[in-house]
Amino acid sequence: PSVRGWALPAALQHFSESIQEYLANLDKAPDPTVRKDTFSNEIFSAYEVLFSSWLQHREAKLRLAVVEALGPMSHLLPAERLEEQLPKLIPGILALYRKHTEAFSISKSLCQILEASVNIGSRSLDVQLDPLLGTLHPQICAPAEPAVPLTAKNHTEVLRCFTVLACSFPDRVLAFLLPKLESSNERTRVGTLLIMRQIINSAPSQMEIKKPFILSSMKLPLQDSSNKVKRAVVQVISAMAHHGYLEQPGGEAMVEFLVRQCALASDGHPKKQAPDAEDLSSDSVQSISINTLFLLSTTVDRMNNVVTPISSPPP
Repeated sequence: PSVRGWALPAALQHFSESIQEYLANLDKAPDPTVRKDTFSNEIFSAYEVLFSSWLQHREAKLRLAVVEALGPMSHLLPAERLEEQLPKLIPGILALYRKHTEAFSISKSLCQILEASVNIGSRSLDVQLDPLLGTLHPQICAPAEPAVPLTAKNHTEVLRCFTVLACSFPDRVLAFLLPKLESSNERTRVGTLLIMRQIINSAPSQMEIKKPFILSSMKLPLQDSSNKVKRAVVQVISAMAHHGYLEQPGGEAMVEFLVRQCALASDGHPKKQAPDAEDLSSDSVQSISINTLFLLSTTVDRMNNVVTPISSPPP
């Protein structure tokens, strides 16, 4: 295809998105007899051309247009076709991360493909789990670049990928993540905590029986001297509080940590600091902890029963 050929995958992308929206609101649609399989075979024919040929094009703009189309198209493929394509499709999408510095479009499409795979009850997705986790995790550990506006959006899409995977494979996702809390690399520890916050919030039913395991894994992060790690731990504790972790055995250690951070001595740094500052000050950690403790004690049911025994002095 010519470089201007990116218009065709863009059209397929918007068509697929429109059909999904139509099918999601069939009760209000003018023609409620429309079904996904009305378009499945034609979409698969277009998919084969895009994935087998166009995705390999040397023009980066065209490749990104193709990958942006493949995500929404995957939801319209016949279930058996998507299942047979996954062993090629997911590695093909993951390989694009090495070719493009801007990853947002790739991550957004990948998340849609993962959602489509889960929707059909894919039996082959678990085989792809290790390369998926190994490729996605470093992207959260890398700091967002203010000069690249889509970096934050990419982080959001990657975290959504972790949500999809944690909902389907909670044991394997936790087995991958929790050992990384012991890493000697600060960015790895911070990134892992950010993902933990995400799945605690977005996969609560799958994490319910994992609460003791997750609380136990937080013992080392509670002792971390890095201010960036401390901030990430505070964010995890906030998520835990909203989902009933702190009433569990071991939850009191989380609240004690939060109270200790509220009492940090000032280090003389300015009170306000950018969230991605290279050296986060103790003042910033203290401020975040105070705000979090106040928010939890005023908005989370039963938090006063958890906080009061810890924060009150003995008689």
